[in-house]
Amino acid sequence: MQKGKGQIQLWVEEFHKAKGHLINHSLDNEAMIFRARLIAEEFAELLKAMNLMDPVEIADALGDLEYVINGTAVTFGFPLEAIVKEIHRSNMTKAENVEGKPRKGKLFSPPDILSILKKYWLQIEEYSP
Repeated sequence: MQKGKGQIQLWVEEFHKAKGHLINHSLDNEAMIFRARLIAEEFAELLKAMNLMDPVEIADALGDLEYVINGTAVTFGFPLEAIVKEIHRSNMTKAENVEGKPRKGKLFSPPDILSILKKYWLQIEEYSP
């Protein structure tokens, strides 16, 4: 894939181009609020579908949620596949489950998101800590 992007993000980028939506936009309040509302709407649909125990609606809501999350990555130019890959690497260093949730043990290595952004995200210099 290109520049840390996965296939889904590339499809969503294609949609954004076709519909004139933002791509690689700088971080700003208006765009953030718009994207957050889309994610919240799709998450609410997922909760509703889960409450109804409707597998078709659950699957649809999961797909829509992934689409709007990838859309947020496209909007701001985040390399989502590279970010998720780094989070997965980190998660694999967690210790055994405690009450169903993996815990951070002695061998835990936190995700180095900053290095991913420095490698792939064009705007990192503007937002570097």
